[in-house]
Amino acid sequence: MRGILKERIDAENLAKAVERGEEFLEKDRKVEISFDGTAIVVTKTVAYAITEEFVEENEEKLKKLGILK
Repeated sequence: MRGILKERIDAENLAKAVERGEEFLEKDRKVEISFDGTAIVVTKTVAYAITEEFVEENEEKLKKLGILK
């Protein structure tokens, strides 16, 4: 039984894992370049939409890291 995602995923542990450099499948990457008047700023963003598909694709890793309950 799948259950409700927010009850099955430890979002705090997921955030910590991403902060440590862990990568998961089903990600969206975006790079932005801007100029703040004194320097060129390059910003890279990696976003994960936590859906059932995300959980299925990453289930083993999520369990290993203690993210999936």
